[in-house]
Amino acid sequence: MVTALVLQLIQCVVHLPTTEKDSNSEEESNKKVDQDVLMTNSYETAMRTAQNFLSIFLKKCGSKQGEEDYRPLFENFIQDLLSTVNKPEWPAAELLLSLLGRLLVHQFSNKSTEMALRVASLDYLGTVAARLRKDAVTSKMDQGSIARILKQVSGGDEIQQLQKALLDYLDENTETDASLVFSRKFYIAQWFRDTTMETEKAIKSQKDEDSSEGTHHAKDVETTGQIMHRAESRKTFLRSIIKTTPSQFSTLKMNSDTVDYEDACLIVRYLASMRPFAQSFDIYLTQILRVLGENAIAVRTKAMKCLSEVVAVDPSILARLDMQRGVHGRLMDNSTSVREAAVELLGRFVLCRPQLAEQYYDMLIERILDTGISVRKRVIKILRDICIEQPTFPKITEMCVKMIRRVNDEEGIKKLVNETFQKLWFTPTLHHDKEAMTRKILNITDVVAACRDTGYDWFEQLLQNLLKSEEDASYKPVKKACTQLVDNLVEHILKYEESLSDSDNKGVNSGRLVACITTLFLFSKIRPQLMVKHAMTMQPYLTTKCSTQNDFMVICNVAKILELVVPLMEHPSETFLATIEEDLMKLIIKYGMTVVQHCVSCLGAVVNKVTQNYKFVWACFNRYYGALSKLKSQHQEDPNSTIVTANKPALLRSLFTVGALCRHFDFDQEDFKGNSKVNIKDKVLELLMYFTKHSDEEVQTKAIIGLGFAFIQHPSLMFEQEVKTLYNSILSDKNCSVNLKIQVLKNLQTYLQEEDTRMQQADRDWKKVAKQEDLKEMGDISSGMSSSIMQLYLKQVLEAFFHTQSSVRHFALNVIALTLNQGLIHPVQCVPYLIAMGTDPEPSMRNKADQQLVEIDKNMLGSFTKWQCKNDIGPFQDENGHLTNRDMDETEMFNDFFASAFNTNDKPRGSHCPELEDHDCENNQISVNPENVWILLFQLDPYKSMGPDGIHPRLLRGADVITKPLLMIFEWSWESGEVPADWKLGNVVPVFKKRKKEASSLACQSRFSAW
Repeated sequence: MVTALVLQLIQCVVHLPTTEKDSNSEEESNKKVDQDVLMTNSYETAMRTAQNFLSIFLKKCGSKQGEEDYRPLFENFIQDLLSTVNKPEWPAAELLLSLLGRLLVHQFSNKSTEMALRVASLDYLGTVAARLRKDAVTSKMDQGSIARILKQVSGGDEIQQLQKALLDYLDENTETDASLVFSRKFYIAQWFRDTTMETEKAIKSQKDEDSSEGTHHAKDVETTGQIMHRAESRKTFLRSIIKTTPSQFSTLKMNSDTVDYEDACLIVRYLASMRPFAQSFDIYLTQILRVLGENAIAVRTKAMKCLSEVVAVDPSILARLDMQRGVHGRLMDNSTSVREAAVELLGRFVLCRPQLAEQYYDMLIERILDTGISVRKRVIKILRDICIEQPTFPKITEMCVKMIRRVNDEEGIKKLVNETFQKLWFTPTLHHDKEAMTRKILNITDVVAACRDTGYDWFEQLLQNLLKSEEDASYKPVKKACTQLVDNLVEHILKYEESLSDSDNKGVNSGRLVACITTLFLFSKIRPQLMVKHAMTMQPYLTTKCSTQNDFMVICNVAKILELVVPLMEHPSETFLATIEEDLMKLIIKYGMTVVQHCVSCLGAVVNKVTQNYKFVWACFNRYYGALSKLKSQHQEDPNSTIVTANKPALLRSLFTVGALCRHFDFDQEDFKGNSKVNIKDKVLELLMYFTKHSDEEVQTKAIIGLGFAFIQHPSLMFEQEVKTLYNSILSDKNCSVNLKIQVLKNLQTYLQEEDTRMQQADRDWKKVAKQEDLKEMGDISSGMSSSIMQLYLKQVLEAFFHTQSSVRHFALNVIALTLNQGLIHPVQCVPYLIAMGTDPEPSMRNKADQQLVEIDKNMLGSFTKWQCKNDIGPFQDENGHLTNRDMDETEMFNDFFASAFNTNDKPRGSHCPELEDHDCENNQISVNPENVWILLFQLDPYKSMGPDGIHPRLLRGADVITKPLLMIFEWSWESGEVPADWKLGNVVPVFKKRKKEASSLACQSRFSAW
């Protein structure tokens, strides 16, 4: 009712001139001018009235004052205007909305405006702009109705015909609604003013052209003349309408019969489409896009939500370049809420326009690494919907790769990723839907192939999560889907093998074959039972002739599959097992390191768990061991002999193969060496250690690789003195080869990985028999061995953090990460080095070091707090042997010790720091400059351990960037006579006497000790 009253009052402001019959021609001409001015002024008065009302009303919608809140009223007012616009009885609604749009733009563009009002204005404009776009999109002009109306009304000008039809409709209905008289007057005045403005615009344009060019084409002049003529014709028409008396209304009935309410609404909408408000959408959209660069987060967020409203009614708006730039800029916004709004905007509508998915893909895919959890979730949902709704989208593979790598993200995202891929991949497919299964197989293998260089941990984790979630369920759709996938993958492998004979597609199908076999290996790694029935199908691929890299990958993956699957087979045929053993042995003898490593591992699983054909392996071992012994003897007899050089390939293969065999077989078992008393592992160690001292670096490297393999089977060998000396010398020697350093670190890394795998398997085995075992009777001789081993080499590995070669730092960080994850050492020893690694130029290493620090902080926070602070220490014993019991005496002793520690003679040379005196500090003057601080930092001993501050001197020594902050702290402390509260804490270590435990010497470290 309030809105209707406002509209009616504004419409009543307009007055039309009265008609007089008696007047001469001159008076008539003057009156015509006066009447034109009267109508124009009357309409402009209505505009000013509306402007004043809107301004006051909108200002009331700022911050809530007291109990009054005008915002709900204003929101309802806008909705009423939007409901009444383009209705024949409410012409003022369009005027109010047009004025409101300009007012809202002014309010939210003005940075001095109150923030609440700016945000509200932006919100209201978004609502108005959305309605404008909706009308432009959904209003289907009924051309048939417009043509019918034009036929029933006489006249040449279409606009005049439609205006006359609308006025006739209003005249006819004034009998039932007297207020329509004011609507009729308002329309006439509005149209008259529009015509006047059009005339003035044409005249101004003509004058501008005259002043700028001087002469014009006749066509241009004619166009301006036509505008003037048409405007005068419409004015004459409107004047004639005004002169129509009420007695003449009855004659209009035949015209009004042709126009009903729906036709009248159609006419109003058609005529309004030519007015400024209907053409204001681009202006409003540009203004909303402009404030996307505002500093205020609330304004940017609201602007994105306004755009979301607009795009909701017309997704094609996203194809505009200005929209693309605006959305892209907000996807990179520093506010999470703004980025989320931008991503949500795209997500709601990108599926409605498939072409938009490609246009905005690059923007979206970047946000999957967003720091905001809600943003990452939204992006994953959008990508999931694209995968489901647009399965032929060319970026499907990359999208799946990006999504699946979030499998170890925050719990909510992890759950979303699991659900996404369960829906995409691990939902059972109907048997007759071959096309869907083929599409799924191609999608999975494409993703696996795309991740060839980055690893497959994500797939394993995803499959583990999905299978674990349904362990206790009666219906297991993921397991059923996996069975279908494995069966169809095997079928695809057979098809690709047949098609390899086609030379045209040989390369493509070879890549597909590798991807399929790799995918089968990943399934086998998590659930090897799925491949048991296909083991005999995979065995012939061991005989693949290797001519390309893909061929080698086929052999390696098949060997890994058989290693996992063959031990699970029930009663496999002897012929099948013997064939596998022979094929593996041929591969070991013939091909390079990668193939040898995987084939020996597979042979170990087959022989140790199934065939127990130890003589077969023993013969192979003796072959290579014997070759090494012979070469060693020849080299010992004559180090300068060319025999070793000539047989270098055989030497390298023997070193590697002997180590690989020792990794998977314990040759000290009677099954291998029989009753012989010879200790094989010691003999192998002696042999390999001999070649680590060879002059050829490649021979040394292979010997160290062999040692690393042997240490996995016999980790106790790493405690041997010669091994410790070898490893420590390689890691510590700055002049030692980088390749040797890397190989030693790789050996430690591989050992820790194997130990972790062994412990996980032992944990799974323990859970199966946990209730039957007695903890008192259990014992694991290797449970503490890995910790002891890492303690031996920890210092050297940590010092490798500072090596100039990034590859050395990379492997050193991997070793420390594994050590910390397995809990083999106390993490406090690594914290300073990890902090230093946080400054590494390689982003991947910085991130990994930061992750380790986060984990340490999360897991060890309580321990650090307890370690750092302890109250009620004492009592202390002074120089005379007396124990202190009073707090004041303990404080004085602590201060005396502190002063003595800083006044010793072992200060850094060249130090300009004055001695602390034990009297009133106000009389002491101190002068410290950045150079003094830098000198003190540089003179720190990098080989000393870190102080109580937990920062290693090596890091402080090179951190000249903290010189200025330290200087500011010193100056503030000296001027204020205060120190930071944390500096008042000290580390007091009690050293108890032999006889009196209650008496202890004072060993103190201060926070200043690192400086």
